[in-house]
Amino acid sequence: MKRNFRIIAFLFVLITLLSSCVNDWLNLPPDDQIVIDQYWKSASDVEATVNSCYRYMIADDFMYRLFYWGEMRSDNISLNSANTDETNLWNCNIQTDNNITKWNSFYQVINYCNTVIYYAPGVMSVDANFKEYELRAYLAEALTIRSLCYFYLVRTFGDVPLVLNPSKDDSENFNVPQSSEAIVIQQIIADLKTAESYARDKWNTNAETKGRVTKNAVRALLADVYLWNNEYQNCITTCDAVLTDQINPILLTESDYMFNRVFYSGNSPESIFELNFSSGVKNNMTATLFGNTAKNITPRIKGSNMLVGGSGTAGAYDVNDIRGDAFFEPSGRIFKYEGMNYATVTGGAYSYRSSGSTSNWILYRLPDIYLMKAEALAQFDDAVSLNTAVTLINYTYYRAHSETDSLRHEDFSTKAKVLEEVYKERRREFAFEGKRWFDLLRMARREGSTAKAAEFVLPGYSDATLISQKLSQLGAWYLPIHVTQMAINDKLYQNEYYKLILGGN
Repeated sequence: MKRNFRIIAFLFVLITLLSSCVNDWLNLPPDDQIVIDQYWKSASDVEATVNSCYRYMIADDFMYRLFYWGEMRSDNISLNSANTDETNLWNCNIQTDNNITKWNSFYQVINYCNTVIYYAPGVMSVDANFKEYELRAYLAEALTIRSLCYFYLVRTFGDVPLVLNPSKDDSENFNVPQSSEAIVIQQIIADLKTAESYARDKWNTNAETKGRVTKNAVRALLADVYLWNNEYQNCITTCDAVLTDQINPILLTESDYMFNRVFYSGNSPESIFELNFSSGVKNNMTATLFGNTAKNITPRIKGSNMLVGGSGTAGAYDVNDIRGDAFFEPSGRIFKYEGMNYATVTGGAYSYRSSGSTSNWILYRLPDIYLMKAEALAQFDDAVSLNTAVTLINYTYYRAHSETDSLRHEDFSTKAKVLEEVYKERRREFAFEGKRWFDLLRMARREGSTAKAAEFVLPGYSDATLISQKLSQLGAWYLPIHVTQMAINDKLYQNEYYKLILGGN
């Protein structure tokens, strides 16, 4: 985490030289602005550094981990031509030298956010044209992106270093010990409350409104954090703020246009916050992991039989669910994101994005809000709450079953049945979007036992007994801290499960 700011500035100038900008609002500072004594003199300096926060989120190291950490070990995934680190992660054979456990890219983004939060307020005293509402919007972006990074980190590692100040020069000591997950979560909540009050309702273009932090993006993340932290009424209230927003209304995409608008074109009416890519800066993660016939890329992973069906397994989708056709091929090859037209639409073969085409990556969309609120409502276990939860589940279920009946409320009259259906619908709706492992972990944390969550995962393994022994301990659901990070920071302690199994501090 130790950074020299001049080196950081040089790095993002280097990236500018190597690739074109994603959008105009992702422009990075020119070479003559990189010296810190000459920087932070104008609003454009602030904007450039905010934009670098986004730019480093769409870098490969960051993007791959969004998927690895939230999906790779789940019951949605099987291996095809995975590399060694991916295979070991999927097999729960995770050593401290597995590169997937490196968190450097997340702390790099965090440091950019910290830099904005630290320096941006001072620019108002030197740039008379820099308005307070502009400053507040930039701070909202930095606070939200930092919160997003920390939310991924605590769900993946548990206790992590909580760094809230930028590294400005080599004299600073950033050997920071871990803070407890509870402390990090409370910091996230506090920051997001501030960000919600600062954030813009919408930006000048649709791509910016979907690809930059807005009030609804803050609220979606905050609702997710509340749900993780068992703050159910706060989750419901925050979801309602999104659902009732008239300034930036979020609308569910119709069934016939769902795949094309949401996953192919991107920035759809139901999108709340997604990472925007372009032909100049491509989403290499989806192409590399999911594969693409038009790009001659063999998939490293596929959908599991437990999800897509096969080998005597029914799969998660019934025959009337259009998502079973749209999200993957019958072979299990993942079609979501890299796909262009699926077979039932074209009447022929599945067709993929061309070599010049790239997909955005969705962090939150309207179905997240429906299903987070439904899960929170179910915790209250009364007739009105359960009935409302089923109504919310039905929004996405009916969209995927447009020619059939929706879920019947009378079939889901207990908390257990509603929660079961919430998790089923989340799995069907968000398959391959980097959410499933966190859903299962949230289930295990709430129940105080990994038994039920492990039941979903175990059928995918030939040696289920060994995996069952590992996943019986909650600590095994997190990742170890990478050996290089332990070596450079003597204040870190290894996650307890891996300390016992693998040794270490």
